[in-house]
Amino acid sequence: MGLFKVAVTFFVELTTFTSSINPFSGFGKDPSQAVLGIWEDIQHPLVPSLPTGAASCPEGKVCFHPDGSSPGFQCEYDLDPSIWLPCNKAKDRNCWIKKRDQPVRFDIDTDYENPDDVPKGKIREYLLIVDNVTLTPAFVSREGRAFNGTYPGPKLEACWGDQIVVQVKNQLKDMGTTVHWHGIRQFRTNHMDGVPVTQCPIIPGGNFTYNFTALQYGHTWYHSHYGLQYADGLAGPLVIYGPTSADWDNAAEPLLISDWVQKENVFQRYVSGEIQTGFTAADAIVVNGIGHNGLNTTGPFDITNRKPPSALHSVNITANQTTLLRIINGAAATSFIFSIDGHNFTVISSDLVAIEPFKTNSIVIGIGQRYTILIHGLAHPESVPGNGSFWIRTHPADGCNIFTTGTFNSQSSPSEPFDVRTAVLHYPNFNIPTTVGGISSQNNERCSKACVDEAPHRLQPIVRWTVDDEPLNVLNESTFLPALQNNPSESLGQLGRYRHWMLRLNHSTEMEIGRNMSSPLWIDFANPTMLDPVGTKKKEHYNIVDYSFPDNDGFIYMVIDGSQLPTAMPGADGNTSVIALAHPIHWHGSDVVVLGQSTSAYDPLTSRKSWNFDNPPRRDVVMVPAGGYVAVAFKPDNPGAWLVHCHIAWHASAGLALQMVLQGDRIKETIGDKAWREAECQCDKWKEYNAKHPNGTVGAIADQDESGI
Repeated sequence: MGLFKVAVTFFVELTTFTSSINPFSGFGKDPSQAVLGIWEDIQHPLVPSLPTGAASCPEGKVCFHPDGSSPGFQCEYDLDPSIWLPCNKAKDRNCWIKKRDQPVRFDIDTDYENPDDVPKGKIREYLLIVDNVTLTPAFVSREGRAFNGTYPGPKLEACWGDQIVVQVKNQLKDMGTTVHWHGIRQFRTNHMDGVPVTQCPIIPGGNFTYNFTALQYGHTWYHSHYGLQYADGLAGPLVIYGPTSADWDNAAEPLLISDWVQKENVFQRYVSGEIQTGFTAADAIVVNGIGHNGLNTTGPFDITNRKPPSALHSVNITANQTTLLRIINGAAATSFIFSIDGHNFTVISSDLVAIEPFKTNSIVIGIGQRYTILIHGLAHPESVPGNGSFWIRTHPADGCNIFTTGTFNSQSSPSEPFDVRTAVLHYPNFNIPTTVGGISSQNNERCSKACVDEAPHRLQPIVRWTVDDEPLNVLNESTFLPALQNNPSESLGQLGRYRHWMLRLNHSTEMEIGRNMSSPLWIDFANPTMLDPVGTKKKEHYNIVDYSFPDNDGFIYMVIDGSQLPTAMPGADGNTSVIALAHPIHWHGSDVVVLGQSTSAYDPLTSRKSWNFDNPPRRDVVMVPAGGYVAVAFKPDNPGAWLVHCHIAWHASAGLALQMVLQGDRIKETIGDKAWREAECQCDKWKEYNAKHPNGTVGAIADQDESGI
């Protein structure tokens, strides 16, 4: 199904919020959940109406239709239109809203980390329904899971400063679910992060409403954070319209790139892969839900195993104009090198951070990362071979992929398992060719296929941070190793013993501080950390690091060190080893600045001499190079329980994660008593459901055979 083919009965936006209370079909009384911070007997209704045509502007507000948004969509701000006006135009994309007669603006230089500096938008409400569906992204049909019946899920749109309210209805028969808003800082809304450490899962037949403010702008994605569900189809784009650091004329639809398991669902693949053999492979690459057959038997370029260009996702571009394209890596285990034949482009954001523009011919995009790029249309595309169409390539990076038919490794083999020409850049005055040969190859990829982040000097944030050169914490106690058990675990999982991953302390550090932290993460769905930060800290597999300081005005440093390669380091669950693999690490609750990142070994005495404290790169997913390290810093100003985990889905499910508790004694005070009671009631529902549906009965929750995240 297409990315944006969304049924009215599923995908709902409230163009205006009404205070009237009427039951919405399928939703009864549910006093345990607050919507918009208001407690009622019945939830606020989600009126099944979509915006059509030009939207009206409420009196006394500043309204405008942001370029590139859906028809009928508009931004609305509580600002006097006689004083304020929108200013985001093709030749001034830096500006968003400004005063008419004064040099006062909300723009690219506004400090979005400060809620008081962010414009106040409207309440924007959506409905997402989680269900089992039949999906056929790459030739082979199988059961998957999807939001509102489509993969990827519907594009959710908001404006900078909007209050986003999303009701999620779980129609899965034997699983809970949660929805995570990837990269959204969730400032003072820890309970809305949508992970099993902040909430109990949504029960089958149940619903939960997420409610948070878009302090950041740009694009990201939403996805399930319950087990492996996102790799099975529960993912979709989220666009928050705001200023950009360079000008453009048109905007294309977001591009969600992923790997895909074709023959079975990802839970079955995890059992046959990670549990039984130790490594899990994908089968194909899909772009916006469309891809070639990766399980070919007659050759990677056989026409019977690949879709013609006209059937792939196309990005439309106009000659001599600049098109904005939002790219998302939503893969389970593959990092990509993205390029467009015959075209260079300009990069203007990394994750949810606007950066100084830089030009390139390709970018490396790790799992969970996002880039906004500007593609400059050729003045005369008709004079260039290609019939007005050009290949978009998503080449798996060396060492950061594994597929059933082989791996992509430019260093060891020039042959490739299957075609990486997965989408088409198209000029609309031409027809997209129906045969592969109709588009001439003008490969524009970089020579190196290394799985490393873009060079730090390229990723300079517009809103600057200067980092203290001394951390609040003791660094060696926050230096973690991505390690793998040498022998299968004896205690975790239902289906079988297997080797787990973990983010652990060095054994010598454990001895110094008298604490074991060398176990894989493993969450009890009925006991989220947020509700009991003191008690859960004592649980062996919760892997909690307490970051609470009398004065939180400063920075916490953390090092993920993949360069220590012992043959057998003692651990709480047996010996472990660090393997030379790259890991895309995602921080919840904050962007992190990248102080240092290297393919060389980490040395606690000398490495920091090369670190950058003056406006370093800032993002929420950072690649730990194979055999190297990354050093990051963040502000501990957001009380809550926050995950840090590898975004390779198989590794996260095998335990490669830890939790940070920031100001644990202030979490309840920060989110408020109503939100706290809501979280407790959600857990009561989870416990009651499981008590009524024990193992072996109809409706019982499937056994937990992975970490839970």
